[in-house]
Amino acid sequence: MDKFVIHSTGTTSVNEQPKKKSKLNIRRLYHEDYLNIGFSWSGNVDDPRPWCVVCGEKLSNESMVPSKLKRHFSTKHSHLVDKNASYFQRLLKSETRQSEKMTKIVTISDKTQEASYLVAEFVAKQMKPHTIAEKLILPACREIVKVIFGEEAEKEVLKIPISDNTISRRIEHMSEDIEEQVLQQSCDSPLFALQLDESTDISGQAQLLVFIRIVSDEDIVENFLCCKTLPETTKGEDIFEIVGNYLKFANLP
Repeated sequence: MDKFVIHSTGTTSVNEQPKKKSKLNIRRLYHEDYLNIGFSWSGNVDDPRPWCVVCGEKLSNESMVPSKLKRHFSTKHSHLVDKNASYFQRLLKSETRQSEKMTKIVTISDKTQEASYLVAEFVAKQMKPHTIAEKLILPACREIVKVIFGEEAEKEVLKIPISDNTISRRIEHMSEDIEEQVLQQSCDSPLFALQLDESTDISGQAQLLVFIRIVSDEDIVENFLCCKTLPETTKGEDIFEIVGNYLKFANLP
């Protein structure tokens, strides 16, 4: 009977599993007609996300089909079913203008904050009273900008916060940031060495200055570490205790 049986020439493994069809990753694109049902888009042009101009909700790219967009609209905004395309165009323009305005405000705010820190840094480096920023620097900048760029630029200069208290806070923030950077570099160094210098300020109070040398990128770097007040005496044990407490605070071994 074997001569009437056609044997398969190939071999099939009993453990072989049927191949699964790979799921295509389809990216749906936005169509301008979707605005008629209240949807614009946001995100990347190649991977846009439907954005409802009524409630601001953003859907996934998979929802970029008329049926799913209509479902959202009819479920959450059924009272706007009779609105035409011009209504949603006005909503879109309004949202766009508001977004641009907020972006401009944030940008201006960031610039004024940066300018405030720059003035504070200048005051600190020149060792001038903090009031000089508000009493001299700002009025001078105001007049210079007004003459060269006009009154609109002058208004922007007046937005810079540089009062006495503000300058003081800015200097404190920068000092804390510098200390954090120095401590981080010191902790990353395999070795470090300290140099101490005791001095007296104009009020007669003893001040302890601490400098640190570290290894950074195969170079020896020296930084100012801290300045601590010696409350009572300047004995070695007092200095040892103050330095030891600071090293514990800084997590330096």
